[in-house]
Amino acid sequence: MEAYCRITVHGGKLVLKGQAEFVKEVLREHLSELLHEWGKEDDRGKERAEPAPAAEEAAPAPSPASPTTMAELRSRARVENNKELVTLAVYYCEHCRHEQPTNEDLRRILKEELREKTSTINSLTTYLQRAKKEGWLGQEGKRWRITSTGMQKVQELLEEQQ
Repeated sequence: MEAYCRITVHGGKLVLKGQAEFVKEVLREHLSELLHEWGKEDDRGKERAEPAPAAEEAAPAPSPASPTTMAELRSRARVENNKELVTLAVYYCEHCRHEQPTNEDLRRILKEELREKTSTINSLTTYLQRAKKEGWLGQEGKRWRITSTGMQKVQELLEEQQ
């Protein structure tokens, strides 16, 4: 039986995924040690003069004229297939609108902002699953998020055009 546990605290996230017995063992026997060590790291970080890098620093550096619409972002990127397109749409939602999109949000963006064909909009779930298999996207409930691999892919798409 598979088990999944996600713990988010200020400054980090711990994700455990695997056999139920393994997850239970880690939570029972090693979690307090991990949190204790994590606390020490935070204390050491406060003693340093320089601040710890923020999560936004891991994202590709925004250009001086950051795109305000999905159409502008797409015009700057070199998108070759629909799984790249939906990855770019999730990136747009997360980093330009600061929200994690649902399927409906993505359908609306493809239909209203990009004026995509009906067949593309109807096959959105297929393209999302393909991007997920590539490791570009992740799913938390009904909401989609871009992964670090997806961020690299988006960066490649945006760099190729420049």
